[in-house]
Amino acid sequence: MSFLHPLILFAAAGVALPILAHLLNSHKVKRTDWAAMQFLNRAVRVGFGNAYLLSGGDDFDTARLGLGPTHPEANPVPTAKQDFDICLARRALEIDLPTLGICYGMQLLALAEGGSLHQHLPADRPEVGDHSG
Repeated sequence: MSFLHPLILFAAAGVALPILAHLLNSHKVKRTDWAAMQFLNRAVRVGFGNAYLLSGGDDFDTARLGLGPTHPEANPVPTAKQDFDICLARRALEIDLPTLGICYGMQLLALAEGGSLHQHLPADRPEVGDHSG
């Protein structure tokens, strides 16, 4: 039975070391808000802008937004841009900042407010005529 005591100490050290490493490393990590929130908060604070324009762009990755699969013919914007844009639009709406959306920007505002999206009109709405920008 004397072999059991060293095994228990070894197992306790094996459990304690990862926890201790996590606690020590958690103090090294600096948490920051989304860049979009920081940008808007600073802009409003210093009077940088009275309104914002969300311009056009490529398609949304609807799968990432939880709106179903992304259409095969879609050309989604980079993930980081989509995340930033959604955050920016939500924050602008949250602080009642006048915001104009053009094409992608208008779709972005709709999605930020919980709307849905017909991603590829020829497939989703075949009765609609040709649509190009």
